[in-house]
Amino acid sequence: MTKPCYVVTLGMVISLIGYAPTQAFPSEREKDHSSSQRNRRTNSSRTDDQIQSLTQKAIEAEKSGSELASYYWFWLATEQAKSGLCAESVKNAKHGLEIHKKIGDGCNFYSSGMIPDPQPLLPGMTLIDGIIPNELRTALASCGRSSDVDSLLQDAIAKANDIYGAESSLAVNQRYKLAISRALRDDNFDALDEVLQVKPRLLEVGINNSVLNQIYNLAETLMMTQEKQETAKRVLLKLLGEQRSSFEADDLRLVKTLKLLAKVNEKQGHYEDSVNYLSEASSIHQFYNDVGNSIANLQWLLADSLEKAGRKSEARRIRFALKSNKSPSLSDIAHKAEQVSADSKLNDGEKIERILSLDAQAKQHKKYSYSRGNILERLFGLLEKNQKWPLLVDVASARFKIYEQVPDYTAGRQFGCVVPQYRRMDYYLIAAKAYLKSDRKEEAEQVLKRALRIMADVTPEESKAAKELLAACGTESQPETAISQPAK
Repeated sequence: MTKPCYVVTLGMVISLIGYAPTQAFPSEREKDHSSSQRNRRTNSSRTDDQIQSLTQKAIEAEKSGSELASYYWFWLATEQAKSGLCAESVKNAKHGLEIHKKIGDGCNFYSSGMIPDPQPLLPGMTLIDGIIPNELRTALASCGRSSDVDSLLQDAIAKANDIYGAESSLAVNQRYKLAISRALRDDNFDALDEVLQVKPRLLEVGINNSVLNQIYNLAETLMMTQEKQETAKRVLLKLLGEQRSSFEADDLRLVKTLKLLAKVNEKQGHYEDSVNYLSEASSIHQFYNDVGNSIANLQWLLADSLEKAGRKSEARRIRFALKSNKSPSLSDIAHKAEQVSADSKLNDGEKIERILSLDAQAKQHKKYSYSRGNILERLFGLLEKNQKWPLLVDVASARFKIYEQVPDYTAGRQFGCVVPQYRRMDYYLIAAKAYLKSDRKEEAEQVLKRALRIMADVTPEESKAAKELLAACGTESQPETAISQPAK
């Protein structure tokens, strides 16, 4: 018999291949849709669990009287706003604000770390946000609740005034956040004028989230859009005007404002104006520590602006000078002072003479540098021990002058594992005591009042030490109002 012959055509193959898989397996689109649905269900369940967990934590923290209870409510409110539960978010945020307590002396406001707590709070949330965390404000604004954000900020201002004092940096920070919220919404930055009327030293406290840094960030954001560059310039010129009226002409605080004014002018093609601002910034910055080669960076920027302004020969001279610059090392000078101070073969007189000589070198090189401050501090004990009061007045005065010329981002509160021997109020106290030992009571009084007037967020301990010494001056006048936090 002849075996049957089976013929398989191309059409049959295509039919078989095309048919079977479509019945056995879903399409890629169907798989993506199914996966997306599962992810949404999983994320929704996870969010619900997180909100439930945070609600329990907030209730427990409040019951225990924890000073961090308000931040659990803020965290809860943030997650609710992100999930679209806007009404519940506003309600819990207001409750958190009602129960908000002072944390220590507000010291976490001056730290870049997390609020100390075994259970981490909102990632990255610290008191440097002010009372109302930035992420909560952003989440509520995304919910379309800008009016509630303004209301919360107004209540936060009242709370900050009550707890920390109306002239505290934290209260000023809250006022700025309200002003900028309205300015961005209404495209009118005149509201910043009121914030800038406070003592400028208050603007710098809070590290990266200080009012000063927020103004700089605002200006940089505005200048990225051509239509907003004039607005950025107006904001910076207002700030520069306040800084010029409050600080010395060679104060370090002016440098960044001048640098940003140079940047916006260069974007607008105003190269000569850019050159002028960078020239002034460079002339100021030469007196300070060259951290991260920032002075050299200013010089390179100046050379670039000079070239764009058609002043190529001047640009070349600056670049050549930068390449051949071999200035003495401040750290080497400070290290020599440390060695002299520890040298047991030298008597006190020899130590004083040599350290003064090293200070003269540091002053000539960088008169407002941190290294020079350390050199001066090595003289405090030696001069007091040997009762060289007039010289101690000069040394302590030079030290507090250095402090005054440099931004105090942490209001004297941040330091490493080892607390420094001398802190900001000590410079003034030492000078005042030396004046008193020289029977110069009026000068002692002036130094102490200067400390209370100059320093931002004076602590109760600092205020007490200054006022006790003021009483020793035997004067009847009251100390000038300090930029302080009330003791509570």
